[in-house]
Amino acid sequence: MSTAAEAPKPAADSAAKTVGRGVMFIGFAKVYFMLTGTVQRLALMHLISPADMGDFSAVNNLLNVPNNTIVQGTIQSISKPTSEDDTRAGAVQRAGVRLGVILGLLIALGLFAAAPIFAGIYKTPRLTTFTRIAALIPFCYAIYSVFVGSANGLRRFRTQASFDVGFSTMKTVLLLGLAFAFGVGGAFAGFVAAAAAIVVIAWRVMRLPATGERFPVRQFAGFMGAIVAYTALLNCTLNFDGHMLRLFALRVPGTDPVAAAALQGNYEALRTVALLP
Repeated sequence: MSTAAEAPKPAADSAAKTVGRGVMFIGFAKVYFMLTGTVQRLALMHLISPADMGDFSAVNNLLNVPNNTIVQGTIQSISKPTSEDDTRAGAVQRAGVRLGVILGLLIALGLFAAAPIFAGIYKTPRLTTFTRIAALIPFCYAIYSVFVGSANGLRRFRTQASFDVGFSTMKTVLLLGLAFAFGVGGAFAGFVAAAAAIVVIAWRVMRLPATGERFPVRQFAGFMGAIVAYTALLNCTLNFDGHMLRLFALRVPGTDPVAAAALQGNYEALRTVALLP
Protein backbone atom coordinates (compact mmCIF):
# COMPACT_ATOMS: atom_id res chain seq x y z
CA MET A 1 0.00 0.00 0.00
CA SER A 2 2.74 2.38 1.00
CA THR A 3 4.87 1.42 -1.99
CA ALA A 4 2.01 2.01 -4.42
CA ALA A 5 1.30 5.42 -2.93
CA GLU A 6 4.93 6.43 -3.18
CA ALA A 7 5.49 5.15 -6.73
CA PRO A 8 4.69 8.43 -8.53
CA LYS A 9 7.29 10.37 -6.51
CA PRO A 10 10.26 9.80 -8.87
CA ALA A 11 8.24 11.15 -11.82
CA ALA A 12 7.08 14.12 -9.76
CA ASP A 13 10.64 14.78 -8.61
CA SER A 14 11.85 14.64 -12.21
CA ALA A 15 9.17 17.09 -13.33
CA ALA A 16 10.04 19.44 -10.48
CA LYS A 17 13.72 19.33 -11.45
CA THR A 18 12.85 20.06 -15.08
CA VAL A 19 10.78 23.06 -14.09
CA GLY A 20 13.46 24.22 -11.65
CA ARG A 21 16.13 24.09 -14.34
CA GLY A 22 13.74 25.84 -16.70
CA VAL A 23 13.31 28.72 -14.27
CA MET A 24 17.10 29.07 -14.05
CA PHE A 25 17.70 28.90 -17.81
CA ILE A 26 14.88 31.26 -18.79
CA GLY A 27 15.56 33.58 -15.85
CA PHE A 28 19.17 33.94 -16.97
CA ALA A 29 18.07 34.55 -20.56
CA LYS A 30 15.65 37.31 -19.49
CA VAL A 31 18.29 39.05 -17.38
CA TYR A 32 20.73 38.78 -20.30
CA PHE A 33 18.06 40.22 -22.61
CA MET A 34 17.51 43.18 -20.28
CA LEU A 35 21.24 43.88 -19.92
CA THR A 36 21.95 43.68 -23.65
CA GLY A 37 18.95 45.93 -24.30
CA THR A 38 20.41 48.50 -21.92
CA VAL A 39 23.82 48.20 -23.57
CA GLN A 40 22.18 48.77 -26.96
CA ARG A 41 20.52 51.99 -25.80
CA LEU A 42 23.53 53.36 -23.91
CA ALA A 43 25.95 52.57 -26.73
CA LEU A 44 23.55 53.91 -29.36
CA MET A 45 23.51 57.27 -27.58
CA HIS A 46 27.24 57.60 -28.32
CA LEU A 47 26.87 56.58 -31.97
CA ILE A 48 24.02 58.88 -33.03
CA SER A 49 22.79 62.36 -32.10
CA PRO A 50 20.01 63.02 -29.55
CA ALA A 51 17.61 63.83 -32.41
CA ASP A 52 18.51 60.56 -34.14
CA MET A 53 18.01 58.77 -30.84
CA GLY A 54 14.58 60.37 -30.61
CA ASP A 55 13.66 59.11 -34.07
CA PHE A 56 14.92 55.63 -33.22
CA SER A 57 12.93 55.65 -29.98
CA ALA A 58 9.76 56.86 -31.69
CA VAL A 59 9.75 53.99 -34.18
CA ASN A 60 11.03 51.42 -31.68
CA ASN A 61 8.36 52.31 -29.11
CA LEU A 62 5.72 52.06 -31.82
CA LEU A 63 7.00 48.58 -32.68
CA ASN A 64 7.11 47.44 -29.07
CA VAL A 65 3.33 47.25 -28.91
CA PRO A 66 2.77 44.73 -31.76
CA ASN A 67 6.09 42.98 -31.10
CA ASN A 68 5.54 42.26 -27.42
CA THR A 69 1.87 41.51 -27.94
CA ILE A 70 2.43 38.96 -30.67
CA VAL A 71 5.36 37.34 -28.85
CA GLN A 72 3.49 36.85 -25.58
CA GLY A 73 0.25 35.79 -27.23
CA THR A 74 1.89 33.33 -29.61
CA ILE A 75 4.27 31.69 -27.14
CA GLN A 76 1.54 30.99 -24.62
CA SER A 77 -1.00 29.92 -27.23
CA ILE A 78 1.44 27.40 -28.76
CA SER A 79 2.84 26.20 -25.45
CA LYS A 80 -0.51 25.36 -23.86
CA PRO A 81 -1.84 22.77 -26.35
CA THR A 82 1.69 21.43 -26.90
CA SER A 83 2.25 20.77 -23.20
CA GLU A 84 -1.20 19.19 -22.86
CA ASP A 85 -0.42 16.58 -25.53
CA ASP A 86 3.14 16.18 -26.84
CA THR A 87 1.99 13.94 -29.67
CA ARG A 88 0.29 16.84 -31.44
CA ALA A 89 3.23 19.24 -31.05
CA GLY A 90 4.04 19.16 -34.77
CA ALA A 91 0.44 19.82 -35.80
CA VAL A 92 0.16 22.69 -33.30
CA GLN A 93 3.39 24.18 -34.59
CA ARG A 94 2.24 24.12 -38.20
CA ALA A 95 -1.06 25.74 -37.28
CA GLY A 96 0.89 28.36 -35.35
CA VAL A 97 3.16 29.09 -38.31
CA ARG A 98 0.13 29.53 -40.59
CA LEU A 99 -1.43 31.93 -38.11
CA GLY A 100 1.90 33.70 -37.53
CA VAL A 101 2.44 34.32 -41.24
CA ILE A 102 -1.04 35.82 -41.57
CA LEU A 103 -0.81 38.02 -38.48
CA GLY A 104 2.77 39.03 -39.22
CA LEU A 105 1.91 40.06 -42.77
CA LEU A 106 -1.12 42.06 -41.65
CA ILE A 107 0.91 43.95 -39.04
CA ALA A 108 3.83 44.52 -41.42
CA LEU A 109 1.58 45.79 -44.20
CA GLY A 110 -0.31 47.98 -41.74
CA LEU A 111 2.89 49.58 -40.49
CA PHE A 112 4.17 50.03 -44.06
CA ALA A 113 0.97 51.77 -45.13
CA ALA A 114 0.69 53.91 -42.00
CA ALA A 115 4.35 55.02 -42.02
CA PRO A 116 3.70 58.36 -43.83
CA ILE A 117 0.90 59.18 -41.37
CA PHE A 118 3.15 58.42 -38.41
CA ALA A 119 5.93 60.57 -39.91
CA GLY A 120 3.46 63.39 -40.59
CA ILE A 121 2.32 63.48 -36.96
CA TYR A 122 5.89 64.22 -35.90
CA LYS A 123 6.65 66.41 -38.92
CA THR A 124 9.69 64.22 -39.62
CA PRO A 125 9.52 62.73 -43.15
CA ARG A 126 12.41 60.31 -42.66
CA LEU A 127 10.38 58.38 -40.09
CA THR A 128 8.53 56.92 -43.07
CA THR A 129 11.67 55.11 -44.22
CA PHE A 130 12.63 53.94 -40.72
CA THR A 131 9.13 52.62 -40.01
CA ARG A 132 8.97 50.77 -43.31
CA ILE A 133 12.33 49.08 -42.69
CA ALA A 134 11.24 48.11 -39.18
CA ALA A 135 7.86 46.77 -40.41
CA LEU A 136 9.60 43.48 -41.23
CA ILE A 137 10.39 42.87 -37.54
CA PRO A 138 6.85 41.95 -36.37
CA PHE A 139 6.57 39.54 -39.29
CA CYS A 140 9.74 37.75 -38.16
CA TYR A 141 8.63 37.80 -34.52
CA ALA A 142 5.25 36.26 -35.39
CA ILE A 143 6.98 33.21 -36.88
CA TYR A 144 9.88 32.99 -34.41
CA SER A 145 7.50 32.99 -31.43
CA VAL A 146 5.86 29.81 -32.69
CA PHE A 147 9.12 27.87 -32.37
CA VAL A 148 9.76 29.36 -28.92
CA GLY A 149 6.26 28.27 -27.90
CA SER A 150 6.99 24.73 -29.12
CA ALA A 151 10.22 24.62 -27.11
CA ASN A 152 8.40 25.85 -24.02
CA GLY A 153 5.51 23.40 -24.40
CA LEU A 154 7.92 20.48 -24.83
CA ARG A 155 9.86 21.67 -21.75
CA ARG A 156 13.00 22.30 -23.76
CA PHE A 157 13.82 25.27 -21.60
CA ARG A 158 17.53 25.29 -22.38
CA THR A 159 16.73 25.59 -26.08
CA GLN A 160 14.26 28.40 -25.38
CA ALA A 161 16.86 30.25 -23.31
CA SER A 162 19.48 29.72 -26.01
CA PHE A 163 17.20 31.36 -28.56
CA ASP A 164 16.78 34.42 -26.31
CA VAL A 165 20.51 34.74 -25.61
CA GLY A 166 21.46 34.17 -29.25
CA PHE A 167 18.96 36.69 -30.55
CA SER A 168 19.94 39.31 -27.95
CA THR A 169 23.61 38.93 -28.89
CA MET A 170 22.99 39.12 -32.64
CA LYS A 171 20.70 42.10 -32.24
CA THR A 172 23.26 43.98 -30.14
CA VAL A 173 26.13 43.36 -32.57
CA LEU A 174 24.18 44.01 -35.78
CA LEU A 175 22.15 46.96 -34.50
CA LEU A 176 25.17 48.81 -33.11
CA GLY A 177 27.48 47.86 -35.98
CA LEU A 178 25.11 49.07 -38.70
CA ALA A 179 24.13 52.13 -36.65
CA PHE A 180 27.80 53.10 -36.53
CA ALA A 181 28.01 52.76 -40.32
CA PHE A 182 24.60 54.03 -41.46
CA GLY A 183 22.86 55.79 -38.56
CA VAL A 184 19.24 55.17 -37.56
CA GLY A 185 18.34 53.35 -40.78
CA GLY A 186 21.31 51.04 -40.23
CA ALA A 187 20.19 50.36 -36.66
CA PHE A 188 16.80 49.14 -37.86
CA ALA A 189 18.39 47.17 -40.70
CA GLY A 190 20.55 45.41 -38.09
CA PHE A 191 17.45 44.72 -35.99
CA VAL A 192 15.70 43.20 -39.03
CA ALA A 193 18.76 41.10 -39.90
CA ALA A 194 18.95 39.69 -36.36
CA ALA A 195 15.20 38.91 -36.35
CA ALA A 196 15.43 37.14 -39.72
CA ALA A 197 18.49 35.16 -38.61
CA ILE A 198 16.84 33.89 -35.42
CA VAL A 199 13.80 32.76 -37.43
CA VAL A 200 16.05 30.58 -39.59
CA ILE A 201 17.94 29.23 -36.57
CA ALA A 202 14.76 28.48 -34.61
CA TRP A 203 13.21 26.77 -37.65
CA ARG A 204 16.25 24.52 -38.08
CA VAL A 205 16.45 23.63 -34.38
CA MET A 206 12.76 23.31 -33.46
CA ARG A 207 11.00 22.27 -36.66
CA LEU A 208 8.80 19.31 -35.68
CA PRO A 209 7.43 16.52 -37.89
CA ALA A 210 3.73 16.68 -38.63
CA THR A 211 1.92 13.91 -36.75
CA GLY A 212 -1.72 13.16 -36.10
CA GLU A 213 -4.64 15.21 -37.28
CA ARG A 214 -4.40 18.76 -38.54
CA PHE A 215 -4.73 21.21 -35.64
CA PRO A 216 -7.35 23.87 -36.44
CA VAL A 217 -6.13 27.46 -36.16
CA ARG A 218 -9.46 28.54 -34.66
CA GLN A 219 -8.61 26.67 -31.46
CA PHE A 220 -6.03 29.38 -30.72
CA ALA A 221 -8.56 32.17 -31.04
CA GLY A 222 -10.23 32.32 -27.62
CA PHE A 223 -7.12 31.73 -25.53
CA MET A 224 -4.89 33.96 -27.65
CA GLY A 225 -7.47 36.75 -27.88
CA ALA A 226 -7.51 37.37 -24.14
CA ILE A 227 -3.70 37.42 -23.91
CA VAL A 228 -3.39 39.74 -26.91
CA ALA A 229 -5.93 42.21 -25.53
CA TYR A 230 -4.25 42.38 -22.13
CA THR A 231 -0.69 42.54 -23.50
CA ALA A 232 -1.56 45.20 -26.08
CA LEU A 233 -3.11 47.47 -23.45
CA LEU A 234 -0.18 46.95 -21.10
CA ASN A 235 2.39 47.76 -23.78
CA CYS A 236 0.50 50.85 -24.91
CA THR A 237 0.72 52.08 -21.33
CA LEU A 238 4.44 51.31 -21.10
CA ASN A 239 5.53 52.75 -24.46
CA PHE A 240 3.50 55.88 -25.16
CA ASP A 241 5.07 58.28 -22.67
CA GLY A 242 7.82 59.17 -25.13
CA HIS A 243 5.29 59.74 -27.90
CA MET A 244 3.21 62.02 -25.70
CA LEU A 245 6.29 64.00 -24.64
CA ARG A 246 7.29 64.60 -28.26
CA LEU A 247 3.78 65.59 -29.30
CA PHE A 248 3.50 68.04 -26.42
CA ALA A 249 6.91 69.48 -27.29
CA LEU A 250 5.81 70.11 -30.88
CA ARG A 251 2.93 72.22 -29.57
CA VAL A 252 5.27 74.61 -27.77
CA PRO A 253 5.79 77.73 -29.90
CA GLY A 254 9.28 77.89 -31.35
CA THR A 255 10.02 74.16 -30.96
CA ASP A 256 11.01 72.60 -34.28
CA PRO A 257 10.77 68.87 -35.07
CA VAL A 258 14.52 68.33 -34.55
CA ALA A 259 14.41 69.84 -31.06
CA ALA A 260 11.36 67.73 -30.18
CA ALA A 261 13.16 64.61 -31.42
CA ALA A 262 16.23 65.48 -29.35
CA LEU A 263 14.04 65.91 -26.28
CA GLN A 264 12.56 62.45 -26.80
CA GLY A 265 16.04 61.00 -27.37
CA ASN A 266 17.39 62.41 -24.11
CA TYR A 267 14.27 61.31 -22.26
CA GLU A 268 14.58 57.74 -23.58
CA ALA A 269 18.23 57.60 -22.51
CA LEU A 270 17.32 58.52 -18.94
CA ARG A 271 14.30 56.23 -19.01
CA THR A 272 16.52 53.31 -20.02
CA VAL A 273 18.69 53.79 -16.95
CA ALA A 274 15.67 54.29 -14.68
CA LEU A 275 13.95 51.09 -15.85
CA LEU A 276 17.01 48.82 -15.49
CA PRO A 277 16.29 47.89 -11.83
